[in-house]
Amino acid sequence: MSIENTPTVYPKQNFTDTNLDTSATKTILASLQKLTEGIITLDKRLSSYRSARFLSSVSEIYPKTKTVIFAGGSNFGDNVKYAYLSFLGEANKVGASCYYLPYNSSQYNQLKACGLPCLPDALSEYTPDDIRVCLGAKVLVLDNHFVPHNWKHHLPHSLLRGAKTIQLWHGIPIKEIGLETVATAKIDDPNTVEIMASCGPFDVFVATSAVSQTEWARKFSFNAFSTAGYPRNDVLLRDINASDKINVDTKTLALIEAASKKKQPIVFYAPTFRDKSGGAWFFKAEISKFADYCAKNDYLFFVNMHPAEQETVASFRQRYPEINFVEPYSDVYPLVKHADVLVTDYSSLAFDFLLLDRPIVFYRPDHADYIARSRHLIKNHDQYLCGEVTSALTELTKAIDIAVGVCTKADTDLYRSARQSLRHRLFDYQDAFASRRLNDLIASLLDSAP
Repeated sequence: MSIENTPTVYPKQNFTDTNLDTSATKTILASLQKLTEGIITLDKRLSSYRSARFLSSVSEIYPKTKTVIFAGGSNFGDNVKYAYLSFLGEANKVGASCYYLPYNSSQYNQLKACGLPCLPDALSEYTPDDIRVCLGAKVLVLDNHFVPHNWKHHLPHSLLRGAKTIQLWHGIPIKEIGLETVATAKIDDPNTVEIMASCGPFDVFVATSAVSQTEWARKFSFNAFSTAGYPRNDVLLRDINASDKINVDTKTLALIEAASKKKQPIVFYAPTFRDKSGGAWFFKAEISKFADYCAKNDYLFFVNMHPAEQETVASFRQRYPEINFVEPYSDVYPLVKHADVLVTDYSSLAFDFLLLDRPIVFYRPDHADYIARSRHLIKNHDQYLCGEVTSALTELTKAIDIAVGVCTKADTDLYRSARQSLRHRLFDYQDAFASRRLNDLIASLLDSAP
């Protein structure tokens, strides 16, 4: 017999006298407990996923009623807020009902306190009537990605799959978004893929100009295109009413309105978020020093962090007591209405501000890092710049002084022609009736065939 074919003989082991120490035993038992809990959780999630898939199919065949659902985002503001409040006043005229789908318990409590119709925020609170409302909804109005962000939100997402969709989005972007980012996105991340899959197709995509249709088609998929405009911009061009003030930082609004009456210059800073730096970029941008400069020159200065970074405000307030921060997750449009100068970097708020025809200053102290680590900008993005572009604090303070001076000496405004030209290109309508046009669009979908 060859050596290769000789079976290996192992010495007999005797485990009867082997004693595991107590700590090792406890560690093994704890690990087994965690493993068991993990398996149970995974099984529940898989069951939820299967249920969600079947509910989506049910929603697609369920008889529809003249019901409209407005899906909220991280704050009760933006286009969905104003679209919802406007359609509430028109619903009875067209024989429809409408509800707001809250993003969290804070929104739910806020709307219920105002007596406004909304669905529960917790699955445990859904009644059979709530489920029927969702299943029967004929129109779903969005202004963001609509995804089951976590397992808590899968039910309304599934129940509304059969509704016709109107996508308002939340602003004219200067950054690459939506389908443009697929090639560079982390496609091995389930959450990222889920977001990409929510880029359409929408029944109607609402924008602000006909010439932008081709540009939007590179970002989202849609069956029809509307230039009704953004409902949130209506408040910039008309008087503020009581419902507009829901979820508004009323303390800041009072300060701004008082400053406006006494002609004190109001400078509003609205930066976008950074994907990778957290709030570290804010310190490097020397905003604290800029706040001191504004105070010395009697400019009323406010900072509104992007919704994706508003969790930093609590700590920033402690670190920068000299800065006036707008209350996190509140609606800024009634505040922006009174601003004399807007300071931003890449935010779409700059384009909304064009409707007011007031100076805009772009402050980009970390531009190279931003486009390298956060977001790519669209091609020919420079054509969207209609104000002084600064990258250092000294440049910013100089540009602000000039912009404030423009408020009293319009003939010194070097960028007015550029702003007006861009405004006419980006907005087919420059009025306060976007909500009315959207109401008509919703009504037409409600009356359309299933």
